[in-house]
Amino acid sequence: MHYRLALALALTWLCLACAGCSTLSPKDSAEATRILAEGKSTALTCEREDHCAIENRLSRAADSAIASSTAEAPKHAVWIVESGQEALHSRVSMIRAAQHSIDLQTYIFDEDDSARMIMRELIAAAKRGVKVRILIDQLSAFKSARTQVAVAGAHQNLDLKIYNPLFERGSLSNPLQYALASIAQFRTLNQRMHTKLLIVDDKLGLTGGRNYQDDYFDWSPSFNFLDRDILVAGPVVRRMSETFNVFWHSSRAKAMPELKDAVSLLQTQGVPKLSDAAYEFPDRVRAFQAASADVAALDDMYARMEIDTGDVQFIADLPAKHRRGPSAVRKQDPFSSELSQVIASTQSEIILQTPYLVLTNAAQRSFVALQDRAEPPRVIVSSNSLASTDNMLTYGMAYKYRRRYMRRLGFEMFELKPHPASVAFDVVAARSEKDSHVAIHAKSIVVDRTIAVVGTHNFDPRSQHYNTEAAVIVRDPKVAERVAHNMLRMMQPDNAWTIAPNRKALRKVDEAVLSGTEALPILDLWPSRYGTSYQFVPGPACPAPVSFKSPDFQKCYRLVGDFPEVNVVSLRWWLTRVITAMGAVTMPFL
Repeated sequence: MHYRLALALALTWLCLACAGCSTLSPKDSAEATRILAEGKSTALTCEREDHCAIENRLSRAADSAIASSTAEAPKHAVWIVESGQEALHSRVSMIRAAQHSIDLQTYIFDEDDSARMIMRELIAAAKRGVKVRILIDQLSAFKSARTQVAVAGAHQNLDLKIYNPLFERGSLSNPLQYALASIAQFRTLNQRMHTKLLIVDDKLGLTGGRNYQDDYFDWSPSFNFLDRDILVAGPVVRRMSETFNVFWHSSRAKAMPELKDAVSLLQTQGVPKLSDAAYEFPDRVRAFQAASADVAALDDMYARMEIDTGDVQFIADLPAKHRRGPSAVRKQDPFSSELSQVIASTQSEIILQTPYLVLTNAAQRSFVALQDRAEPPRVIVSSNSLASTDNMLTYGMAYKYRRRYMRRLGFEMFELKPHPASVAFDVVAARSEKDSHVAIHAKSIVVDRTIAVVGTHNFDPRSQHYNTEAAVIVRDPKVAERVAHNMLRMMQPDNAWTIAPNRKALRKVDEAVLSGTEALPILDLWPSRYGTSYQFVPGPACPAPVSFKSPDFQKCYRLVGDFPEVNVVSLRWWLTRVITAMGAVTMPFL
């Protein structure tokens, strides 16, 4: 019996390996191209020159900014988009305002309610006559190749490409294919397109942490991300468009006739019909669509959020990053160089927010340089707790190096609670279950309350070495203050625990032990990590939170342990301990 099972597994593995190595013939690709083109709808729902675009505050602000800009004095309008519902409305408003073109680039495009609604908006725009291009990383491009082909064949004005596909397939359909990829194409498997862009008519552009999935828009009943986008109107959007075009025309971006599973499906079934299945929560979608049709109300919201500013900078990795291994990534690479310069420019304060506090060696050196100054700036860091995080592996590494972050890098760290009391999260929209929780997914930096960076970069080794990333840098105190306010709100005592050194006696033991064991890649077994979690306790002598460096800290804060709200008998608790002790070898890929 065991022999037969082993033989079956071996044969399955061999079949997958052979499928991965076979090539797509020009004849099959040409036939698939013909079938796809013939299957696309050509019907239009609008004959107007503006393709029935719905003018709104965003499009008017873009026209005004471009009209008043010069090369020496560019003008922009900026919106910092915090809540999931604002983020969803912003995307729908942008799509409906499109007159000529829509370019969408993302890491994840799911098939849940929010993703299907956005896809239907994009197809509706194509039917109006707008040219729509969609580029998705292979690892999370819908649920199946069937959906990919259905989307690509929906209309002649819509094109879809898949980025960096493994085994020339649009979709990996089973775990064995991932296992084979980890052996046969390990480098390609790790080189992912994490860039997220939505560009309309070369005048409105949006980037940030959000993918196209319910979790990012307050629509998941069990778990949601607290994220951040930046929407920009003005001349810098042309730079975003140029970046998208480089990706779109890259040899790593593949259309359906270049993908084996898509070609096979087209040859056997033609262009499949796009699913018209009912939404999971149809009443919620109807309520959202009714609100999205109220242009005046949304214009009022955008007016309150809008900040007029001058120079705005867009930085992004390009597909060329994937021609090099991690050892070839140099300090002078434009993206990392710009971030390093922003950090180095800090005079008094830097606020950093990231879901995964696992810093590259280069990033650590940047912060060490700040601390080595005669008067080092304050460094405030917001991230996830073990109770809130969606990634125990990265949290285990952040926990391992807690002493280094606090003592050598000068970090004042705050970890988000899983059930924060006052953050930008719509419980009603989420249809939240009793045990639902949230986690930080935003990636932002604010320097001296004058410079704001919002984008996709997690400031971790994976973002530095493997993924392509994008960000917007705005040098404007109004924008920086808005982003700082939102980040600091997540660090308030009702939303986050404060990380501070252990009591004095244990702290001294930690210092002595960890100075030797912390550098070990494995067998770092010491159970305490120098710093632990505290909860602020207000009172007459403690009217407001203070830094852990304040002499009043101990009397104003209550010790709550290393992993508050995580049961010591839970798998999460024990896996994190194992990861901290044994997982440092995974650091380059986190």
